Amino acid sequence: MKSFPENLNYNLTDEEIPEVLNGIIKDTSNHISRLYELEDLSTVVYQNIDGTMTMYMFDEPIKYVDSNNQYKDKTTKLVQTENGYALKQNSAIYSYNVSHSRYIISVN
Repeated sequence: MKSFPENLNYNLTDEEIPEVLNGIIKDTSNHISRLYELEDLSTVVYQNIDGTMTMYMFDEPIKYVDSNNQYKDKTTKLVQTENGYALKQNSAIYSYNVSHSRYIISVN
């Protein structure tokens, strides 16, 4: 089993920690990188500093497949659009039109 030098600073980026893991992972210092190639729609996999791997598994998809056929983490973050607000990354598209005060919902 390959281990990694503990004296190096392995910090995961915000993009490597999906929103669904907020509150589940208290300490990411053991995880040194995300192993996207081992994941599916319902899992997140990390390489650990001691050479082992950690997999987080969910009962439902936590990712979606984008228009380029790539897995993307779902998020509930909103972005402003020309018509109001929409979810940044998700398979369901929800938008709120501020000027007309109505919801427009489209699910792919």
